Amino acid sequence: MKTMQRSLRPLVSILALATMVGPAWAQIKGVSAVGQKGITETVVQIMNREGATNPFRPYARILKKTESEGTDRSHLKNGPEAPISATWPLNVEPLGLPRTSQGRDGGSNPYLPQTPGVKFDGGTSAGAGIWPPDTFGAVGPTQILVTLNNRIRVYDKAGTLGTLNVLLDTFFNSVRGGAGTSDPRVTFDRTTNRWFVCAITVNSPNRLLLAVSSGPTITNTASFTFYFVNVPSAFADYCSLGVDGKAVIIGENTFNTALTAFLGANVTVIQKSSVLSGGPIFSTRFNVVANSSAQGPFAPRGVDNDDPNPPVSVVVGPDNATFGNVVFRFVSGSDTTSPTISSNTVVGVPATSFPVTVLSGNNATRRLDVIDDRFFHAQISLNRKTGQRYLTASHNIRVNSSGNAGSGQDRNGMRWYEFQNIYATPSLRQAGTAFDPASSGFRDFWMGSCVATGQGHLAIGFNGANPSTRVQVLASGRLAGDPLGQTQAETLIDQTTNNYNDPFSGVQRWGDYSGTFVDPADDQTIWTFQEYIGNTNEWRARVVQLLAPPPSPVASVTPNTIAAGSTVNITINGTATGGSEYYDNDANYPQRLQAAFSGAGLTVNSITFNHSTPQQIVLNVTADGSAAAGPRDLTITNPDRQAVTATAAVTVTSGTGPQTVVPDSLTLQRGQIISGTIADLANDDNVALRIKKFFVANPSEPFVWGTLQGTTSVSNPSSVTFRVKSRMATGGQFEQQIEQFNWNTSSYENTVTTNPFGTTYGTRDSEANPATGKVDGTGRIQARIRVFPRGISASLLPEVDWDLVNWIVTP
Repeated sequence: MKTMQRSLRPLVSILALATMVGPAWAQIKGVSAVGQKGITETVVQIMNREGATNPFRPYARILKKTESEGTDRSHLKNGPEAPISATWPLNVEPLGLPRTSQGRDGGSNPYLPQTPGVKFDGGTSAGAGIWPPDTFGAVGPTQILVTLNNRIRVYDKAGTLGTLNVLLDTFFNSVRGGAGTSDPRVTFDRTTNRWFVCAITVNSPNRLLLAVSSGPTITNTASFTFYFVNVPSAFADYCSLGVDGKAVIIGENTFNTALTAFLGANVTVIQKSSVLSGGPIFSTRFNVVANSSAQGPFAPRGVDNDDPNPPVSVVVGPDNATFGNVVFRFVSGSDTTSPTISSNTVVGVPATSFPVTVLSGNNATRRLDVIDDRFFHAQISLNRKTGQRYLTASHNIRVNSSGNAGSGQDRNGMRWYEFQNIYATPSLRQAGTAFDPASSGFRDFWMGSCVATGQGHLAIGFNGANPSTRVQVLASGRLAGDPLGQTQAETLIDQTTNNYNDPFSGVQRWGDYSGTFVDPADDQTIWTFQEYIGNTNEWRARVVQLLAPPPSPVASVTPNTIAAGSTVNITINGTATGGSEYYDNDANYPQRLQAAFSGAGLTVNSITFNHSTPQQIVLNVTADGSAAAGPRDLTITNPDRQAVTATAAVTVTSGTGPQTVVPDSLTLQRGQIISGTIADLANDDNVALRIKKFFVANPSEPFVWGTLQGTTSVSNPSSVTFRVKSRMATGGQFEQQIEQFNWNTSSYENTVTTNPFGTTYGTRDSEANPATGKVDGTGRIQARIRVFPRGISASLLPEVDWDLVNWIVTP
């Protein structure tokens, strides 16, 4: 198989981590198949079937799930260009150095950017004893769906069990062909508002199973449609699940039917549209690792991606042939009946290594299995601050007390990655490692998964243990503003004092994976799904909510008064404390940024937020004529429903004096906005709206021309003054004209001309006295600003800045 290799020249070894040789876009065909139509069942039907065949009785047997971990990769070497480092970029302070840093309370507590919130158990080995649980789950707009080897359950976000609670075999009964099921995974797809659940059957050759919900909320009357794909003459193990705007991507490690030989790795790409409409299911199978020693993505992960129209579907995994490499494959045409896959695209990462089994608490001989260095999950998410999509993934590696996969490796750490430029030429944006730096008595960290939010914050959930510490649930993370590659110190979320031994001999199965997702209701909250110890010898699946930093405390409000009967723009500035900031997503999310004042009569008409200035929002506020005078509190609520209140943020004054009215609409007949928004016109702060000229051949024509409107509650004003603070961004002779509109005559009046018009801010007024006709029957007032070239060539490209633009309306 043709692959793309990094250069081995020493002089470019570090550069290779930041800019990889271009991707290989060879169009490799797969083997396509048309399967059966889906079988649709309501939740009530699924629940009734379990009630008839197995009314929540314990399994009659205790099962240890078979898991063939693939070829022995412990002997692999790192590529010659992989630096020995716990971070990327290099020389970033890793986790735990120092072990404490200033926390949100200003003290020296370990600093976790995300605060643990709701916690509850999503399942247990009691009543249906299968080891390991294959701990996984996902979050929807209002619910949590937990998938385990023994059950599938739905909860609300407070941890209350919902209407779906059945054995995994019962759930997939219509498509499993009488075989047992295993390796369940789930994701909530924002692009279709549906749940996708996959699993495998444990017969050989086996099946890939898929269930698709009827909608975002799982109730008794909701339904799932079930499908299967036959695996040809092989056993597909450790299936992954990735859903994007075009396809469902299931990766696997592939074994012979006797489960005695590792054959490589394959990916099944399912045309998404075929399973949204009842089928028949259309799938294409691609080989991505040819054999036990070939290069390619080991245990390939289909990648979750909420981009509704991605140019390619993405597959990723650690290199099967070399440590210190991550391999990408790209599926083109994944929404068609003729998809193709690229050959390998190899991206270098800091050195990695094969992890070791773990000793935990009460047991000094029976170690816990950590699987190997495969990725447990991979996701692409939009960072709204940078406007870029990044892919995050993590895996167990063996490290030393500095977090490096170099000499003296004696513990496991969790390495996480964030890759950029995913659709073109992927490269490593940053990487970090969660590890325990203690010289003795250190803990192993393993079985972690990570994700980044729309704010750019990242969290990783994982397990920790050492010979004197029973298994812990831990979380770590970073804020978007932390140095790239830095990971903050871990925080303990859960731990038991109970002993744990599974009912078998040898190394104990644990995991086999975990899941961590961003809440699709707000794009801020993170949920992680981790295994821990409940009662003695009992595993439990722990569901943990990780909260983003809250909204910023309010530092200033400008202006802080509003006259009854007026509409104004109010700028709110906050103070960053422990990562606090304001945040908003987009109209596709059910929960958005909100602001409200106490008392009656103040209405927030709109909120303007810019991700580049997350400590500031601008509110367009109307105080109606009956608004009572006096101070009002302001409450700002982020999409995750965390809120901050500023006491007496504004004061309402009586409406007898002049009103200041800011524009609420701007129409450009000439010119183009190149920076700023209409909200920047509200305050005298030199934060301007900048307009680029429209080319005119005749100097007598305006090259910038804007019409503005506002609303006043004064129906018969004695005067209306239109005020403009403006300047030219470049020098020359220019003329500015400002005029007010008369609704009675449908014409502009009271022209004020400024000539020359220079590069220094100046304020000009156009007063209408008397003000007859300047306000229409709905309170609308209108004015225009035009800029003309005078004495210079019209081909020059000056830019115009408008800062403070408003009307002063006097009753």
